[in-house]
Amino acid sequence: MPEDKKEIRHCPNCGEFVDNRFCPACGQENREYKATFKEMIKEFTSHAFNLDSRFIKTVKYLLFHPGLLTIEYFKGRRESYISPLRLYLIFSMLYFLTFAVHNFYSEIDKGVKLVETGIEANNADSLEAMLMENAHKLTKDAESDTEGTIEFLDQNIHVDQDKFTTSFINNAPRIMFFLLPLAALILKLLYRRKILYFQHLIFLLHVHSFFFFTMILFRIIHFEIVFAIFFLLSSVYLYIALKRYYQQSVFKTLVKLGLFSTCYFIILAVLLLGNMLITLFAMI
Repeated sequence: MPEDKKEIRHCPNCGEFVDNRFCPACGQENREYKATFKEMIKEFTSHAFNLDSRFIKTVKYLLFHPGLLTIEYFKGRRESYISPLRLYLIFSMLYFLTFAVHNFYSEIDKGVKLVETGIEANNADSLEAMLMENAHKLTKDAESDTEGTIEFLDQNIHVDQDKFTTSFINNAPRIMFFLLPLAALILKLLYRRKILYFQHLIFLLHVHSFFFFTMILFRIIHFEIVFAIFFLLSSVYLYIALKRYYQQSVFKTLVKLGLFSTCYFIILAVLLLGNMLITLFAMI
């Protein structure tokens, strides 16, 4: 047996006698780890993302069986799926990571354009000739000068908008921190049966995991094109999830879907406005 797979008789974590693959006391795997970078990465991905059959099964149920994961969770079948909080964190982190990657490549693109501008300047006959040419263009007529000034201001405003967008997105997870508990409170008011607040919160963790997953997919397409599709898909998904989990009639589910969606977007708008003001004050 290889050294990093060698079984041990006593658990190094709790000291319990072990005669199986996993420790009966703490559950740690019964093998001796080699201190290697590969082993560290393997352990990290296993614990942080749990990319195994459970993950695949969880995503399949999340995408194609709205509301079923929540039902399974409260039936006690929790070891067969990724926990609701971990699932939510994975997809929300991946979604916000797409913005960071986009900003990273935008900065690279700006750097490339600056280099290209420098190369073009070096290829000019002389700095004096370039200045004379630009001066001639700027003084040719007043209209050209005005347009050049407006373009210069637009470029500076665009830079400020980029900074604002980046800061706004960085603060976005705070919105979800307040949005989820408030949305769960709305469901608690709409469904007055003996359903605990915690159950509504778990339901919303699953629903928002689906939202983040689909937004990651739609992120690669222009926003204006897919917004209507995303809105329609999210509405249908939420309706099916509500109908399956809360098991009420079609009419009641549609009415409560409308009420929940209205309250949800009002709260979201208020939180977005608050985030916008915080971002603006932080930039001053």
